[in-house]
Amino acid sequence: MALPLISIDFALAATEKGVVAAASLFGILIGAATLGGLADRYGRKQMFIVEMVLFGIFTVLLTLSPSYLVVVGALVGIGVALGCDYPTAHLIISESIPSRIRGRMVLGAFGFQAIGALVGTAVGFVILFENPDVAAWRWMYATTNKQ
Repeated sequence: MALPLISIDFALAATEKGVVAAASLFGILIGAATLGGLADRYGRKQMFIVEMVLFGIFTVLLTLSPSYLVVVGALVGIGVALGCDYPTAHLIISESIPSRIRGRMVLGAFGFQAIGALVGTAVGFVILFENPDVAAWRWMYATTNKQ
């Protein structure tokens, strides 16, 4: 929902729109490949805290972005945090939940990602409905929370 508004706000060409759309996915690749492995060295809880801090910093940066390049950099940073989350959070769940309900809880964590995506879309719609302005995309990102 935010991409069309970002495109208008920064007058993006087709290639720039593609870069914005792919930036967080690129960050996820980097985060999963680099930071996820650090959880074995520094501890899953420590890396979980690091990823939450990174997510918060880059979300604030994205919300206040003055330019296209800052948007792309912030989206890559958010992706890095999310990439670290994929291997880390589910292992924390697996290690801290009794084995008799572990499978359901891990499956539930994945299920809540889908629910979060639906709720995020609904929140974006409400924000755009209440604030039909090009800058509404900033509020969409400002209201994100890490599931």
